[in-house]
Amino acid sequence: MLYEVATCANTDADVLQRLLDADARFHEIDYWLGYRELGRRALDEAQALLARAYEWHPQWPSAVLTLGGLFMTAEEFAPALEYYDRVLSLRPAFEDAMLGRVRALTYLDRSVEAIAAADLLLKDLPADAYYWRSYNKNQLEQYDAAWSDILAAEELGVTNPVAKLAGVIAYRRQELEVARGRFETATRLDVDDCDSHFFLGGVRAELRGWTESAGAYLTAVSCLAGLRSRLVIDIGAIEARAGDAERKARRIASRQQKIALIDRMMSQSRFNIAVASFNLGRSAQARQYAEMVLDDEQYSERARALISGLKP
Repeated sequence: MLYEVATCANTDADVLQRLLDADARFHEIDYWLGYRELGRRALDEAQALLARAYEWHPQWPSAVLTLGGLFMTAEEFAPALEYYDRVLSLRPAFEDAMLGRVRALTYLDRSVEAIAAADLLLKDLPADAYYWRSYNKNQLEQYDAAWSDILAAEELGVTNPVAKLAGVIAYRRQELEVARGRFETATRLDVDDCDSHFFLGGVRAELRGWTESAGAYLTAVSCLAGLRSRLVIDIGAIEARAGDAERKARRIASRQQKIALIDRMMSQSRFNIAVASFNLGRSAQARQYAEMVLDDEQYSERARALISGLKP
């Protein structure tokens, strides 16, 4: 009865730990404690607990599924795929495992297999199936087929990821007005979506909407700076936490790669703000943002040329 109460709503870890201490055979508790640690991003602790639950009962679908989710969180997609396959060997129509498998294949860059796996979801999870089919077809540069699938996903509900992907595909199809509309929708649905602000700035620039482009890029710079700070904090937290050294190194490297990409996007945004300001005759702002990228290898020469063309 205490076990049922402790797992009914919010997991009461203290009660569960006392029950486990009293009887080490109570392996269901390992699962719940592992699930709690996963929610706290304590991946090594969660994995140890969940692995004990799985070893005790290898045919427990929820335990196997949660291990798959743990490896997805750790960005270890190959073992995640393995566990999703194990779930499906136990319960072939387990929708959460089917969707997890699609995502794992996608992040492993196995797009053809991911599309085939998404096909199996069309009946029960059509919105997810169309989105991930579209995502992978876009990766394969099958833009017309990707567009058909993202339109089908939109009919089932427009979310930020759906609108953003639609914008990306429309842009690659050179449908700039359509892309602008989708990115504007994406930014309305999630004001913290830095990518969509960045993409919107680029589309507006191509449409010669200089004021609107500068505004989108200014928002993107602010958004990206905040995201960069959070990643730096996250790296510090990973470094401070005890755990598997290889996993820590992989997680830190992943965040460092994201920071490098953010730095490139911020440099591009600042240069493009300078260009938009130049075209609007806003010399002071153009100079301000051009000077920010004078030390950037990619933009320094163009920034100096822009500054030389400004009125005193």
